[in-house]
Amino acid sequence: MASILVVDDSIIIRKNLRSILNNGGHRVVAECADGMQAYLEYSRHKPDLVTMDITMPRVGGIEAIKKILSTFPQAKIIVISSVDQKNIIFASLQEGAKNYILKPFSEEKVLSVVNKVLGHKVVSLGIRD
Repeated sequence: MASILVVDDSIIIRKNLRSILNNGGHRVVAECADGMQAYLEYSRHKPDLVTMDITMPRVGGIEAIKKILSTFPQAKIIVISSVDQKNIIFASLQEGAKNYILKPFSEEKVLSVVNKVLGHKVVSLGIRD
């Protein structure tokens, strides 16, 4: 079971991801709505993985990726965003995100990418052994 921080300014998306991740055998340790809060929650919980939106108030996703990885270079971050612009996708991956999932997303896609980034073997529908 991996600990995961969910970062998205939409409470609906956060709750949806919490449900998918918890049902997939992971544990969401915190949820937050902006990049600065994400850095603080990462510092507090040191989760195994972060799901990060790009477009958020105050501090956006790319800035949050930079900030988290500058202090915690071992952090694993997956971007989950509706931004479908190659330059933004490239920038987030260049800054250190491990993968990029476009919204709307499926449960299977989220669990597949999460388990791959975590290095967990997928047995079926996101369940790891």
